[in-house]
Amino acid sequence: LQHGPLSETMPVAPLTPYSQAKAELHESITVRSLVTGTSVLWARLFYLFGPGQPTRSLWGGLMAAIGRADERFLMSRGDQLRDYLPVEEVARIIVDLALDPRAEGTVNIGSGRPRSIRSLVEAWIEESGSSIVPEPCDTPLPAYESPAFWADTTRLELLLGGGASPDPEAIPYTQASVTPSDAAAAHRSVLEHRGPRYAEPIEEFERAFSHYVGTE
Repeated sequence: LQHGPLSETMPVAPLTPYSQAKAELHESITVRSLVTGTSVLWARLFYLFGPGQPTRSLWGGLMAAIGRADERFLMSRGDQLRDYLPVEEVARIIVDLALDPRAEGTVNIGSGRPRSIRSLVEAWIEESGSSIVPEPCDTPLPAYESPAFWADTTRLELLLGGGASPDPEAIPYTQASVTPSDAAAAHRSVLEHRGPRYAEPIEEFERAFSHYVGTE
């Protein structure tokens, strides 16, 4: 498990089918971007809250409980440290990054400020004007869930503030030191991990890469 601030350059170690699927998608898109010369921006979202969230989410569940005029809100332990942003702010950041030609590769989208779940719930209750009382439980966290992690927003702040991007992923494909055989090997690794159902001719991929980067 990874704890503390998570940067874009840290190696990923997915432990659930959901996180594994995201990691494989990111790897596949990155490799294909080398072939097509496409600029890829991978917005890594942390935690969001706002209107429309289902009741199984923290914010959605709390709003539903407030709407029912419940006296208490049953929640997790509450001491976990997480990184939450309102969905409206996340949408604004994504639009700003999409319009910025420097924004390539992976970019963390979060506040960069860890906060306990308990204090977050208490703040939402205060903002709503409700008298509902949060009631933490002693249920242990799942084995795959870290007790404390949040976004390292160094790169995001540089981009939004107009600074240079330090992310090594943000290299135009024409400048990348990747040969057709390197790309084909990476693509083969992705496909083998995903299984034979997704297999594609590696030779065709290698020819396509050579064509786009002008090595033929």
